[in-house]
Amino acid sequence: MTPIKVSTLSRNYLNLPLWVAEHRGMFRNEGLDVDIAYYETINTVYEELRDGHVHFSRGTTEHVILDREQGGHQEIIGGNLNKLPFSLIGAKHIKSIEDLRGGTVGVSSLEAGSSSLILKIFEAHGLTYPGDYRLLACGPILARWENCSRVRSMWACKACR
Repeated sequence: MTPIKVSTLSRNYLNLPLWVAEHRGMFRNEGLDVDIAYYETINTVYEELRDGHVHFSRGTTEHVILDREQGGHQEIIGGNLNKLPFSLIGAKHIKSIEDLRGGTVGVSSLEAGSSSLILKIFEAHGLTYPGDYRLLACGPILARWENCSRVRSMWACKACR
């Protein structure tokens, strides 16, 4: 059996293909001994791949965007989503992106690639960072949901669909 190490971001529905392949014996049938390591932050998933501790990463596009922004060479070789899996969920008084001026937006990480997408989208709507709004690192999916509901000063939260 060929040993393969894979890192992935926490336990979430995006890992379903890995779980099905593991449960149904598909890896074993192909002569692969796949070791799946779960991490709670995209930064750790990225670091494990970048530093050569794993062969592949199964995660969001964030680690690849982050690597490219820093001059790296990571590439996406496959996926199970055809678009970015993010939504922006706002407080009741938020009706447009412009309404976030002066507010706080929860993101997975201040360094993650998807946060740079927030910056670009908001800039297209006339908001500049950090002058017009604040970003607050809230962690991966489950932690971000908990933090978004708990932090009263947060006006919006980037969420996975």
